[in-house]
Amino acid sequence: MDQRLIIVRRGQFALFELLVRTFADDPHVQVVWDRRLTERRCDTVAMDGNDRRRTDRRRRAPSQWNDLNYMIAERERPGDSPS
Repeated sequence: MDQRLIIVRRGQFALFELLVRTFADDPHVQVVWDRRLTERRCDTVAMDGNDRRRTDRRRRAPSQWNDLNYMIAERERPGDSPS
C-alpha cells in the first residue's frame, strides 16, 4: 500500500500539530516539516561555464502549497509492486 507524506511549510506550528493529531492512528501517513531553508539552485552557470540543463525540470508546487501551507506526496513502500 502506498504511504502518504504530508509536508508542512516551515513555521506553521498549529497546522503541523493539527495534522499530526489527525493522522496519529493512520500508519500510512507521515507528517514532516519542509526542511528546505533556501533555494539551493542558483542562476549562475556551472563552474566550467557550460550549463548542460536546457530547461528547468522542476515541477511547479501544487496550489495547495501556497493556499494551505502543506502538500501531500504519495510514495510506494519498498517491496510493493506497482498496481
